[in-house]
Amino acid sequence: MKVQVRNRCSDYNSYRAARVKSLFNAETGANFDLDAEFGIEVDGDWQIGVV
Repeated sequence: MKVQVRNRCSDYNSYRAARVKSLFNAETGANFDLDAEFGIEVDGDWQIGVV
C-alpha cells in the first residue's frame, strides 16, 4: 500500500514565520510532501483519513 500526502499553502514573510523556519532549517514552510510505503495487503476499497 502506497500513501502520498501533498499539502500546499501560502508562505508568510513575517518575523515569527522566519524564526520557526530557522529553527528547523527549512527554506519554506508552505509545502509538505510525504511518500510512504506500507508493507500490508489491502483487500477491497480502503481509505485513510487524517484528523
